[in-house]
Amino acid sequence: MFATTRRARIAGVLVGYLVDLALGDPKRGHPVALFGQAAAGLERVTYRDSKVAGALHVGLMVAAVTLLGTAFRSIAATATATWICLGGTSLARTGLEMSRLLERGDVEAARRLLPSLCGRDPAQLDGAGLTRAALESVAENTSDAQVAPLLWATAGGVPAVLAYRGINTLDSMIGHRSRRYIRFG
Repeated sequence: MFATTRRARIAGVLVGYLVDLALGDPKRGHPVALFGQAAAGLERVTYRDSKVAGALHVGLMVAAVTLLGTAFRSIAATATATWICLGGTSLARTGLEMSRLLERGDVEAARRLLPSLCGRDPAQLDGAGLTRAALESVAENTSDAQVAPLLWATAGGVPAVLAYRGINTLDSMIGHRSRRYIRFG
């Protein structure tokens, strides 16, 4: 029984990976973006300048996606969850486009593209700065958007990969050492 479940999970992860290679991220209604919108909506209710409120916020969001994931164990569900939690193909495409722009010396177009890779202000960056920012972002996001989702999907299936993506998404939303999120995030 366990070996069959494990094989089905691995098959689902492989199919999800292949779908990501073929299609990249969904163009509209990306489930991770919908999760982010739900988290932002919940934040309007749960936000307080306190660690307890932040823990409650994160706990509610991660519990919701983890519980959702426990309802689905099929190969198709694992493939779908893996695909929506991956971002490697879109990341690689964006990184290659940035490389092409910089090789052509089109710094202005590279500045317009940089926000799709990272949160740095591109206005102050020259070609070398844009190259460093893009390279650092691709390196970091390869772990966040490719390696880690594949690991979690393989190790724990749908609940684990959804929990990982939820935590990772919340980290990018509220995990900043800013005035607002120093305690909440």
